[in-house]
Amino acid sequence: MPVRSDDLVLTLLGKALALLPRAQAEEMAEQVGREYGATMAAGLTGNDLAAGQRSLRSALQSVADALTAHGFAAHTDHRNNQLRIVNNHCPFGDVAIEHPVICAVDRGMSAPPPSSRAVPPPPHLGRFPLGGRDGFGPDLAVSLRCEPAGLSDRSVPAAPCARCCATVRGGSGTALEKSQTWRNVVSQQVRGVVARGKGQPVSIETIVIPDPGPGEAVVAIQACGVCHTDLHYREGGINDDFPFLLGHEAAGVVESVGAGVTGVAPGDYVILNWRAVCGTCRSCLRGRPQYCFSTFNAKQKMTLTDGTVLSPALGIGAFADKTLVAAGQCTKVDPAAPAAAAVMAGIGAAINTGAVGRGDSVAVFGCGGVGNAAIAGSRLAGAHTIVAVDLDDRKLGWAKEFGATHTVNAKTTDPVGYIKSVTNGNGADVCIEAVGNPAVYRQAFDARDLAGTVVLVGVPRPDMTIELPFIELFGRGGQLKSSWYGDCLPSRVACRVATSRC
Repeated sequence: MPVRSDDLVLTLLGKALALLPRAQAEEMAEQVGREYGATMAAGLTGNDLAAGQRSLRSALQSVADALTAHGFAAHTDHRNNQLRIVNNHCPFGDVAIEHPVICAVDRGMSAPPPSSRAVPPPPHLGRFPLGGRDGFGPDLAVSLRCEPAGLSDRSVPAAPCARCCATVRGGSGTALEKSQTWRNVVSQQVRGVVARGKGQPVSIETIVIPDPGPGEAVVAIQACGVCHTDLHYREGGINDDFPFLLGHEAAGVVESVGAGVTGVAPGDYVILNWRAVCGTCRSCLRGRPQYCFSTFNAKQKMTLTDGTVLSPALGIGAFADKTLVAAGQCTKVDPAAPAAAAVMAGIGAAINTGAVGRGDSVAVFGCGGVGNAAIAGSRLAGAHTIVAVDLDDRKLGWAKEFGATHTVNAKTTDPVGYIKSVTNGNGADVCIEAVGNPAVYRQAFDARDLAGTVVLVGVPRPDMTIELPFIELFGRGGQLKSSWYGDCLPSRVACRVATSRC
């Protein structure tokens, strides 16, 4: 719905200011108001409009970033000079906001002559009242006039929106108008484990969790595994979007759900996964949702109490009393099976990615949670020889309990030679690397049989590289594969692992 109004920036910031901390809201209001006023003045007096456009576009990008950081789907379209807000809370739906002066020039039309009207002053957005009301946080009154496509030719009755306190009115042949007060979404405060900076000790912080929006769920965490990937996050080995809310191998009980959620309900026991599938990408449409190329997480953001946005590990952030996720990340399972979340990647790496079959030989490098799950999966698939490789004798003892027939401590014994010695000198049919280390991957590569398979399920750091002899890639044949979360569709596989009756 294109909006052509001198209240452009006021309209854009209506949501952002009601969600942002006071200092950030005032700073952004001043920046965008200044750039907006300068651009309007340049367009109406014939000065350097191009420079004004660039400044305003930069300011609008800041608005889009702020909206996105606080749970709105917003992006700038510089080609069409729009900032588009996807708004599922209100009767207006999606809103596309245009700047009339910029659009006129870009489309080859003339801007109004300087004498046609007075240059409007920059909007003083920072002066808007930010007083709280009913405990919901700062309020901001804004007005918006727009002409939505497809609605101007039919009557639209008044419609209240409880989420944003808006009332929309329309009529045949008229534009829609609304005056509304945007306010903070109701939230709650819980404890969470946060990594504030690279290599810094983690700390228990108070975090703010908004009530679930459309397609979202709040889950009370009951158990969460500790994964080496969480250490990768703290060390900056995944990305540098600090601060991180750590934890991702979790199970818990759904506390509340947002509009449109049908797959789970409050009270359901669920495991959480980071691959909420979209259902519309080319992989999903080909019937391969386990490889979804456009997975997603909750749109709203969890924050610290000062408004700092948190990056949840793998889109989950479960080292906390509660967390906010997309409802598609929740898989309902039997409460008697809390370990299901931790084993999916490993079992899937063996059965789905590695295609371990009856009578195969398997070597698993790294006997943490994922590695031991891969051992269990290999045993379930009927492998006759399962070699566990690690540097810790205690973990090797656990590996035997999960089904390993042989173990080798790579600190004292060459694992490649040992694996060949227990496979008639051939090597393993399937080698699963569950560490994410180039040196370990090379051992797995060398320990496989001719036409064998290497599966990488361990998570490497972005700066890691590996060098392999090219002739060996050709001469040994077989497959080198990566495993995405065990190449599992959680809703299909988790219940099989957890209940053995799906």
